[in-house]
Amino acid sequence: MATDKKELTDTWDKLGISPTSIGQVPTLLDIAWHMPRKMTICLVGETGIGKTPIVHQWCTRRGGYTKVLNFGHMTQEEVSMIMFSEQGDRFGFVPPDLMLDLNKRAEEQGCAVLFLDEWNRGDKALVNALFTLTDDRRIHNFHLHDSVLVVAAMNPSDG
Repeated sequence: MATDKKELTDTWDKLGISPTSIGQVPTLLDIAWHMPRKMTICLVGETGIGKTPIVHQWCTRRGGYTKVLNFGHMTQEEVSMIMFSEQGDRFGFVPPDLMLDLNKRAEEQGCAVLFLDEWNRGDKALVNALFTLTDDRRIHNFHLHDSVLVVAAMNPSDG
């Protein structure tokens, strides 16, 4: 377990993670936005430093839409629901309305941010269900629109 700042930054360096200040977040969002394959940005910082507002402001300046999902208050079923077909002979994934709306707004407005707040506070099944969303930009057969940027945020946790 990391006990001091140097030990923590050494761990980040080994993982290829570059710590930066909150003031650099808009620049990082700009870089991620212009990548051919958008990568997920993960913000780690204490409560109240402005992680959510700075991302919301960045998206608003682009005329975009921000959807915040607070993992501390969600269940897996809210984002990953398997349903039987009308015939009852097979089942498949039914994207939740929030994801359909996110893609629709991204298409209409040209920019949308899916902000995954309290990423490390969510139920383990929920976090596992959304790893493909952050890595592959999809949940089952539902794909995020190219104009959606995924940003995860969390408060530091012990270890």
